[in-house]
Amino acid sequence: MSGGSPNRVAWRRVLTEAIAGLGSSPARSILAAMGTLVGVGSVVTVLGLTATANGQIDESFTKLSSTSIRVDVNEAVGASTFPRRAISRVNGIEGVVDAAVVATIDNGEPAQLHPGAPDPGSESPRVAGVSVGYWRTVDAPLLQGRLIDARLAREPVAVLGERTAQRLGVTDVADQVMITFRGVRFLVIGITGPASRDQVTAGDIAIPHAFVRDWLPPDLYTEQMLVVTEVGAGEAVATQVATAVAPFRPESAVAHYTARPRVVDDAVSAELRSLFLMLALISTGIAGLGIVNVSLMAVLERRREIGLRRALGARRGHIVMQFVVEAGIVGIMGGAVGGAVGQLAVVAVSKWQGWTTTLEPLVTLGAAPLGLCLGVLAGLYPALRAARVSPVEALRAGA
Repeated sequence: MSGGSPNRVAWRRVLTEAIAGLGSSPARSILAAMGTLVGVGSVVTVLGLTATANGQIDESFTKLSSTSIRVDVNEAVGASTFPRRAISRVNGIEGVVDAAVVATIDNGEPAQLHPGAPDPGSESPRVAGVSVGYWRTVDAPLLQGRLIDARLAREPVAVLGERTAQRLGVTDVADQVMITFRGVRFLVIGITGPASRDQVTAGDIAIPHAFVRDWLPPDLYTEQMLVVTEVGAGEAVATQVATAVAPFRPESAVAHYTARPRVVDDAVSAELRSLFLMLALISTGIAGLGIVNVSLMAVLERRREIGLRRALGARRGHIVMQFVVEAGIVGIMGGAVGGAVGQLAVVAVSKWQGWTTTLEPLVTLGAAPLGLCLGVLAGLYPALRAARVSPVEALRAGA
């Protein structure tokens, strides 16, 4: 027999005794495994949801920031408004999804319901002229009534944002509510919900852009164009917008496009991961304490067995080794099952939220080793306690 054989036999014997020890009390073993399952499952779930949430945040930010362009009239060169065909020319650029013009009006006097309205507060609602299709561009849902279309583009009508409608006490557009602004009465025809791309203007009072141009001189309003592009086309479109707006005077329009730097993505991802990982580690620590308690209970229940083995010649190291191996086996089992449960939880939450699931292979493969480490670390103290049991006292207590 080679010099290494006795060690192999010893390890085989320890493994056999550990399995027998676990089988002597299946309920206790399952309870300990549940602790590992909870700890490892928490880590796998949190890391999976973090990766999935990061992907969702990145997608949302990309759609909003990297697909939005704002174009201002360059007053420095004497321009005051956009050419009338500017929107149609911009829509013709490859990669443009939609475009709209907003004319923010110098209020002069607050807009009020006719003949009167509840006090809207210290800040009166803003009034802006918007082109047809504006709400499609800013992604604002219609809650009541109708929106401004081509047939109403030169009529004194108004659409309220939900917040402004609440401030003014407008609950139903069917009541034929009238708003007075700069001496003109506008009929409220619709109420819209929050917009994802232009929350300020879409939340106040919108009237037809064409009506504003026919009604007010250019020095009483400021125009801005909102352009929405396909993902990845923003930078290229931004270089062409000014020429499309005014082919013979491209300097009269200034496009503003700022793609979100990758460093912002990394910072958000790192902070989110750190926060969730901290929560997972707390859960793992709590699960580890549960394993320690179960293992200590096992030591108390098996004091007579430990004392008998010590009386028959087992050394303290053998006792420690057996209990650590038992904890390791429980940890591997709980870790493997916890990893599977964690992945299922990630898939379930992603489906429920309508997200694209992101699973990290290293996390899945590391579930069982993590469970092993958790089991061994949590079982080390109870194993040392077991090794300190006196054979005489243990046998006397069990008699």
